[in-house]
Amino acid sequence: MPATTDGNAQLHRLYRDHHGWLRKRLDSIAHLPEPQTPSLESRALILETLMQIDTMLDRMPDKVRQAFVMSQFEGLGNAQIAERLEVSVSSVQKYMTRAIQACYQMLYAE
Repeated sequence: MPATTDGNAQLHRLYRDHHGWLRKRLDSIAHLPEPQTPSLESRALILETLMQIDTMLDRMPDKVRQAFVMSQFEGLGNAQIAERLEVSVSSVQKYMTRAIQACYQMLYAE
C-alpha cells in the first residue's frame, strides 16, 4: 500500500500546485484594467484612416503593393520578398521606397 499512498500524495501535491498556480494567475489578471471601447469619434477616425490606407494601396502598382504588404503586414525581409515576387532585392528596395513615399504623401498631403 505504500505505492498507493505515494501516488495519492503526488496527486495531492499536483492538485495543490496547480490550484496555487491558478489562484495566482487569477489574482494577477484581476488587477488588469477593464477593456475600453473606443468612443464614436475614435471609431470614426480609425475607419477614415483605414479607408485612406485602402485607397492608397489600391493606387499602388501591383508589385509595389505586394512588396509593401509582405514587408509591413507579413514581416518579410527584402530577400524573402524578392524571392516571392521573383525580382531582385534592389527592385524590392525601389518598390518599398515608392510605397513609403505614398504613405508619406497620404499622411502629409493637404
